[in-house]
Amino acid sequence: MGVRYDILLTAAESGGSVGVFKDTVPPGEGPPLHLHQREDEVFHILEGRFRLWCGDRRWDVGPGETALLPRGVPHTYRNIGDGPGRKLVVVTPGGFEAMFGVAAERGLRLPEDVAAFAELAGRRFGVELLGPPPQD
Repeated sequence: MGVRYDILLTAAESGGSVGVFKDTVPPGEGPPLHLHQREDEVFHILEGRFRLWCGDRRWDVGPGETALLPRGVPHTYRNIGDGPGRKLVVVTPGGFEAMFGVAAERGLRLPEDVAAFAELAGRRFGVELLGPPPQD
């Protein structure tokens, strides 16, 4: 199934200040460990349970909880629930939200296309993929 992204507000619409999207994440899925050079991310959990890793910290969040994943700190997440999880994500400054549309246009999917995804993320969006997500 893969993660589904619904872009709600783009950097172009906000004068560059924020990007906002919702994602729906299947059980057990999440991105590789990565680091944003340009933006902070705020996750607000709408449905399901997620395990977050940020720097040396690991914690679980559920509906109604909010977490900050700051730029320059390696982080990732995984849906640890039994069903799809949904998050509202705010990135500031905006721009990163455009990566999902570009990846979809190119037919890129994780984990199958990790090398091409890493090239796109790093070159155009300032995101460095650091390795597989933690297993704990």
